[in-house]
Amino acid sequence: MKITSGLLLSACLMSSACTTMNYATSTTPASVQEEWIREGVTIWGGTRIYSIGNLEFGLMARENDMTFKVDPGSTSVKVFYYANRGNANSLFWQTDPVSLDVLLKPNGRYQVQGVYGETTVRFKIVDLESKVVLVESSETQVVRRPNPFMPGPWIVPVFVPVK
Repeated sequence: MKITSGLLLSACLMSSACTTMNYATSTTPASVQEEWIREGVTIWGGTRIYSIGNLEFGLMARENDMTFKVDPGSTSVKVFYYANRGNANSLFWQTDPVSLDVLLKPNGRYQVQGVYGETTVRFKIVDLESKVVLVESSETQVVRRPNPFMPGPWIVPVFVPVK
């Protein structure tokens, strides 16, 4: 039973490694993929998508290495960096969202990537077919913050019966 449960769990984890969300109304959508790197249990991170055009995903908890299918055309993609570089002590390496303006071609495949330094990140959008960098940001400051995906302190309401 333990082996069957372990195999089932492994299959589920592998199948969710790269999830695609389709927000396109076009029959020729563009795909924009996040960059996620894992080097160990406590060393992971990458460039996350905050929004594409008027589709805002925010800092919500979701699968790593997501791909978003969207309508092609001129749009703004907001990205941010989020990582654990080991021994985070409840603080993670992050940036504020940065906007990158890009023209997404019909059926185009793109990836948001980062050039990660010790204290800064430079974001770029790469056409996966041609390997051409379409747009690149200036240096963006990396700061350490609490996990944006975790809710604040739990407040448990106390109900006092009325007599």
